[in-house]
Amino acid sequence: MADVTGHVDGRQSQTGTLDVELLSHAQSPPPKHSSQPSRLQRWREQLKPNVPDPWLQRKLGVIIVFCLAIWIFYVVVGRVCAPMIERKSDTGFSRGAGIGTLCAYLVLWLLFLWNYVKIITSTPGFARDHVSKTRPPSSAPETTYHCIWIGTCVGWANHKFFITFNLWAGLFCIYSFILLVVDAAHASRVDGEVVALIVLTGYFTLFTLLTMLPEHVYLVLSSKTTLESFRGRDQAEAETALLSHEYGWQHLRERKAVRRRWTEEWGGTKVDQRWKWGSSAQMWRQEMGDWWLGWLLPLGRPKGDGLNYRQNARFGPNGEWLRKSDWSQGSPTPARFEQPGA
Repeated sequence: MADVTGHVDGRQSQTGTLDVELLSHAQSPPPKHSSQPSRLQRWREQLKPNVPDPWLQRKLGVIIVFCLAIWIFYVVVGRVCAPMIERKSDTGFSRGAGIGTLCAYLVLWLLFLWNYVKIITSTPGFARDHVSKTRPPSSAPETTYHCIWIGTCVGWANHKFFITFNLWAGLFCIYSFILLVVDAAHASRVDGEVVALIVLTGYFTLFTLLTMLPEHVYLVLSSKTTLESFRGRDQAEAETALLSHEYGWQHLRERKAVRRRWTEEWGGTKVDQRWKWGSSAQMWRQEMGDWWLGWLLPLGRPKGDGLNYRQNARFGPNGEWLRKSDWSQGSPTPARFEQPGA
């Protein structure tokens, strides 16, 4: 997809003349000359994008996830299922219920770990793998964002694994949540660890299954990254601000008339639709592959090379809007990921 770190300044708006500067840079005063760098200067040096964070800081989320997985395995297997199987549980459930619960839990736990290991060991796809230079760029084409829970970025090469991970992490958490709630409701005494895990599994169920998974399925179907999805919002805000400046808030009819003229001339295409060249089903297969089993499990790979993409025929080769009269009638035009500053 497009370089998500680039600027949108200079792109022509639907007025045909408006240049919208969406990003601004604050210039700090030059540092005072000193033989020894100050603490603030050392701190700024550490925050430079070409300086990687310490390994522990980058992988702390991964360590936490593995610790939680081991802890919940111990509580569910050792404190919930094992007493049922040994007929020592005060919940009143039978041995058969304990065995069935344990088998289902182990299947979900293993699927969760398989997907997690896959996502943390898969690279997002790096521009340096395609560019031969003395100091090749290291950022990822089609980078969605950096996720602390997997210790890496989500990009073209591992986005499908991130989606399957959220699916199975959510199913594992909601199963564990229901199991622990039922156990706590039937137990004669309160287990502090069970109560703590009810809170954690409930939170991660909301985070994975009800938040991250729907969001990233939407991003795949609309063929955009997280950062690119913000551009449609920024476009609407910029157009609203322009119309308010020109006509004020009270001239509603005039503002609607201008928007109609924009739509007639430019087609009403949003800036974040550059890479949606086909139907939602085509966008899904482009990202998730043609094999249906790869939509559910961490198998296969996305189509393409992560560097060259088909784009919406309503955009020019550099991502600029085209008037309706200039829209291509043929196949979507190809575009290539360009590393900023390369």
